[in-house]
Amino acid sequence: PLHPDLVYFPCRPADRVMATWTALEACTRENGCLVAVPGSHKVELLAHGNTEWEHQNFGYFAAKDVGAHGGRVHLEMNPGDTVFFHPLLLHGSGTNRSDGFRRAVSCHFASATCKYLPEQIGLEHRPYLLVKGREHADCI
Repeated sequence: PLHPDLVYFPCRPADRVMATWTALEACTRENGCLVAVPGSHKVELLAHGNTEWEHQNFGYFAAKDVGAHGGRVHLEMNPGDTVFFHPLLLHGSGTNRSDGFRRAVSCHFASATCKYLPEQIGLEHRPYLLVKGREHADCI
């Protein structure tokens, strides 16, 4: 289902967060390549909820009232290809209809100056690791 990643991250502003998705093997329409909706990062965070899909990971949500979205673009990728995108960008991947796998790695990066919002996930401690720079009060 289509979703923006920001719903999973209790830090703001969104413009200081970046998502990445790297293909570990060929990602095609047949095996459910990533799709994205160009320009969708220019709106506020959409409401989310569980989907009615038969096979779905626990804790995986979809943007409500979005559906398949006719403006989506399929991002077929070769091994090692990486896309970088805004955390509000609507994206997702389809069902793998092949006999093989679709393996990829997704990582997210946020500025150390992002404000931490513990009320969004119910954790008082910051579950993030500072990899460069310095810590800032009330930030991640």
